[in-house]
Amino acid sequence: MGTEAYVEIVHQKGETKKATVSLTRAIDICFEKIKIFSRFDPESELSKLNQHLKTFRDASPDMLSIALHSLAYHKESGGLFDPRILPVLENIGYRSDFSLQKFFSPSPTRLFLQQHSSLKHDLKIWGEMIQFDVPMDFSGIAKGYILDIMAQRLARDGWNDFLVDAGGDMVVNGKNRKGSNWHIDIENIPEGELLIKVSGKAIATSGITRRQWESPDGKRYHHLIHPKRPRSFSFDLLSVTAISTSAERADFLAKTLFLMGVKEGLACAEKHSIPAIFVEDKKTHTYRVSSEAKKHLIQP
Repeated sequence: MGTEAYVEIVHQKGETKKATVSLTRAIDICFEKIKIFSRFDPESELSKLNQHLKTFRDASPDMLSIALHSLAYHKESGGLFDPRILPVLENIGYRSDFSLQKFFSPSPTRLFLQQHSSLKHDLKIWGEMIQFDVPMDFSGIAKGYILDIMAQRLARDGWNDFLVDAGGDMVVNGKNRKGSNWHIDIENIPEGELLIKVSGKAIATSGITRRQWESPDGKRYHHLIHPKRPRSFSFDLLSVTAISTSAERADFLAKTLFLMGVKEGLACAEKHSIPAIFVEDKKTHTYRVSSEAKKHLIQP
């Protein structure tokens, strides 16, 4: 997932062995799912589909699930969520795992053929088979999907109080070790300045503080591609944090609101009662909080 993962289970003294077994299962699930969705692994299921365009191929239940969800998110977001941005990412130099810090020179070819068609024209599902007509990348929601599966595994093992975290995207359930709801800091805001209190919820942050780079000619890029304006890379907004019922949906909401920009994104969050926090400037600690998100804030 391009980041470190952290799992915490709140348990009694006599449950250490049981908790260890559950942690191992959750970690195994994480690596198992990464092998399905990684675009950097030529042997992953995603890579195989990208290597055989315009051909129906058998798909795993996980791939079918995330493809169906992507079709729904594309429609809901008016096209802002679009897994067809993969050619843009590769053309601007993002062709290897970001943790390797290895970037290629941007391609002189067109960054991206602007998509005016619906995703369903290029992503086809027939029974248990999938066909890509153009290259796809589901990383926009794959991390959230994996976190949800890990959390479901812990719940099936009988745990009620736990946290599953991957780079600030997380699922929290029950109570923390102090017996209260989980207290979470917001990325890009000084520790302790803005805390939210949640339980039975998921949190995701989408932003440009971790994945941005500069080309040899000095042009700045980041990984959050606006599918309708693929040549435009805005740095006005640092990040958006969203709270939802699942990590996958929180992931989708955070990225979509980020692409909208602070003004339109905040208006959307208010209209649809989305708990969201928009961070505009890390130095001045400028941020905006939607009305629904204010309900989760810990008052000083």
